[in-house]
Amino acid sequence: MINKCRKLSSGMNFILAAFFEAAILLVPLPASILLNNALGPDNRGLLADVLLIPGIIATIVGCNWDKTLKGYLIGRQLSLQKVYQETYSLFAVQSVFGIVICMLLLLVNKYINVNYLYLYIVAIIVVIPLQLSSNYYNAILISIKNQKIVYSIKVISTTSFFVAILFFYITNLLNVTTAFFCNMLVAGTSLIACAYVLRGAISLQLKPIFINIKKVNLLHNLPSHLIETISSQFDVWLILHYVGQAEAGAYLAFKMIELPFKSISFAILNFGARIIDWGSRKKILKLILIVFLIFSTIIILFFSLESSLYNIILYFLGISYSPYLWIISYVIFNAALSNIVQLSLNSIIYDGKIREFYNIQMIIALLKIFLLVISYYFYQFKGILASLIICNLIALLFLVFFHCRSASRFQFDTSH
Repeated sequence: MINKCRKLSSGMNFILAAFFEAAILLVPLPASILLNNALGPDNRGLLADVLLIPGIIATIVGCNWDKTLKGYLIGRQLSLQKVYQETYSLFAVQSVFGIVICMLLLLVNKYINVNYLYLYIVAIIVVIPLQLSSNYYNAILISIKNQKIVYSIKVISTTSFFVAILFFYITNLLNVTTAFFCNMLVAGTSLIACAYVLRGAISLQLKPIFINIKKVNLLHNLPSHLIETISSQFDVWLILHYVGQAEAGAYLAFKMIELPFKSISFAILNFGARIIDWGSRKKILKLILIVFLIFSTIIILFFSLESSLYNIILYFLGISYSPYLWIISYVIFNAALSNIVQLSLNSIIYDGKIREFYNIQMIIALLKIFLLVISYYFYQFKGILASLIICNLIALLFLVFFHCRSASRFQFDTSH
């Protein structure tokens, strides 16, 4: 009876978490609509170009430390104080290193818009340290704190983004520059809120701390992380520089359709981090199947209301996006598959299998880059979009095979 009550409570908590995730993702949706409407496809692509390289470099120099943090804290392999000290040291080194690399890349980048050179420079100086610190704080909070606090911080940061975008839209000042600073406001408010919440939990000693690179597995995971980071934005980079800025802007604008898929997968990964038995492969496979069925239902509903939804999208975004409506079909299929793949992949690191996680991640990333290059060469823009779906489908089948094999191996070991 007690177990049944616990299961019912966990189920209700997950539904509540999914609702909160949907609500949090819905808050910036009106802001995203206003932003895409005001900028149009071309300027939306320019904004993406300004943020692209600093975002990629920040992720590369971050060496997936935020994900590793979750593995260490959830698995209780390191204390909070030790994790925070290591993170503080790494952050200082990574920020400086990332800014230097990004500045050098800016000097040789022939694709930049010289009219917005100042914005590229500001993005390099601001985005890298802000993204790194925000990711680390959020990872620590997700691992050790009550989810209500995490959701509250998300609500604060996303609401501030909406208010800022709305202000500039009403005053007719919403352009690429003001939109950039609104994006920085989200990470900034999240960072301040996280630091405030953790102020009593950690006694920070502001002194240099030796970083044991081998122990934190940064060098071992660097090749996998580097390839995965490049592959994560390789589609956007290809579209921006080889297809067109307007096409990239429309592609990114339509990615707001990912909302229902993200809300479910985020709820599982964030709220379920401590309540799901990540070591049980059978339970993980069952979870993947359930999520797959839910996502399939969402896709069926979308296509049954396709024409009406297209009219609604054009009403909010503007007629300038009408030539690119065909992109939406590709985006929705890729959104469903990519979120299932991410859920399945993260279940491996949550089980403490960090090396397996990075190895599989590298295989998937290499496959994605290969398919994107080949598909673009033969089929251009449609080839890029189709290759993302194909890559995620292959990755999902591979991960299901991995979980099935692990489950059968575990049964064999226990029987002996």
